Amino acid sequence: MKIIYCIFFVFILTSCTNNDIIKDSIKDSIIDSLKTVIQTKETEINWIKNKKPSVIIENQEASTCAINLFYPFGLKIEIVDKRPEKDGNTFLSIACAYTSKSGTIDGIFVKNGTLINKEINKYLTGACIINNNAISIANSDIINDSLIKKVLNEKSTLFQQTLLIKNSQLVECNLFGSSINLRRALIKLDENKYFVGESHRPMTIIEFQNALKEIGAIDAVNLDMGSWSEGWYIRDNEKINIGDNFINTKRQTNWLTFNIK
Repeated sequence: MKIIYCIFFVFILTSCTNNDIIKDSIKDSIIDSLKTVIQTKETEINWIKNKKPSVIIENQEASTCAINLFYPFGLKIEIVDKRPEKDGNTFLSIACAYTSKSGTIDGIFVKNGTLINKEINKYLTGACIINNNAISIANSDIINDSLIKKVLNEKSTLFQQTLLIKNSQLVECNLFGSSINLRRALIKLDENKYFVGESHRPMTIIEFQNALKEIGAIDAVNLDMGSWSEGWYIRDNEKINIGDNFINTKRQTNWLTFNIK
């Protein structure tokens, strides 16, 4: 009888072990299939990005207003100090850093490793670094000799602006008071995606900040607007103007652009 029980136990143990092996095999097969599907989709998306780069426009609703989000699909983000033209390479162009009263870019500005303006503006609370289409938005306290040297060596781009959101929290902004204007910002919505966001209506800066937080902005810096608000993007090879006050367009010194890689 003991022998029979022993054989039965071994049989059950073997069956359980075999079932576990089968389950693990099925699980591995499913994971491999999912990996293949994901890789195939990524290949297809990259092909579309190369063949049909574009500005994707999304609409996000906040309680105070809607925000238009402009996303560079298959395009690289650049800050340039020469006015972009509709030449088939640039798909979006808007004012970026402020322009000082003396007619220069306001705050330190490094473009692709070249120092354009070395004057740091201590009143501008945000710093934005762009390197190979990777973007980081931080408090301007990070700007020092060591960082500038790193930016120059890596041929990155650095500019100053007003910090609006950091780590999903509002940053105090007293620069605009209660003035009402259309608003734009460079926004980080997740680890890998950055958008240009524009309000649907004129509003105060605190209203805009709250709207950005509502739609899930993790980090955000302001972009020049007011009388510098003229911008444009390309849709179906047609130039679409955006903004509502173009008085100072001719005095602009720098632009944020989405370009073909």
